[in-house]
Amino acid sequence: QPFDLVLCDIRMPDMDGRTFYHHLRNDLPAMASRVVIMTGDISSMNTDTFLKESKLPVLRKPFTHVELLDAVSEIQSSSV
Repeated sequence: QPFDLVLCDIRMPDMDGRTFYHHLRNDLPAMASRVVIMTGDISSMNTDTFLKESKLPVLRKPFTHVELLDAVSEIQSSSV
């Protein structure tokens, strides 16, 4: 069953966010546009490149609840 939204961190223990996103895009393409990326990694060229190429909404840590709600609203409005 598909989810309404996926919040995904860039840095995770077993699989990074980029790899997760590529798997999701291949396995469940309809979900690929329903991802919000979270990251505290502001200095990595690889992360920056991925974020620019994917054009996904990004929450930079630390983020506020208002920023989270804005990101969720952006996903919801793009799926209407």
